[in-house]
Amino acid sequence: MATGTQPAYFKVADGTPTCTTSDLVLGSNVVDYITVTPGQKCAVLQGGTAGTIAITDELMAVARKKVSIPTLEERVECLLGRA
Repeated sequence: MATGTQPAYFKVADGTPTCTTSDLVLGSNVVDYITVTPGQKCAVLQGGTAGTIAITDELMAVARKKVSIPTLEERVECLLGRA
């Protein structure tokens, strides 16, 4: 999920979830990965006026591109500049 200039509230649940300002919030200009299991849906509520929210199926995109997903240890090493 990615937000533009406005934050977004979101809720992942089975059935047909309804999102409110009491749910989790993703700040403005943020990209984050959220796990949604089969059968679940994501409801989103824009936190302000005239913003952009993008939701993609990242794992499917990675699978189509045949990109390897690094392990957590590899990501930490990369962030620490050891890779």
